[in-house]
Amino acid sequence: MVGLRELVMILELRRQGLGVSAIARQTGLDRKTVRKYLDRGLEAPVYGPREPGERMA
Repeated sequence: MVGLRELVMILELRRQGLGVSAIARQTGLDRKTVRKYLDRGLEAPVYGPREPGERMA
């Protein structure tokens, strides 16, 4: 998981005109990770309810 500091850095680098690959190289993150955080922006992730697991007897 990327912290707030890294997220702000990703968004700032994008604002400066850098592409996903360049941001990934500078931050050391995978391109897919960078793209995910650029798409999401500063919104917190939304988690749905979990399915109950099977109980062991």
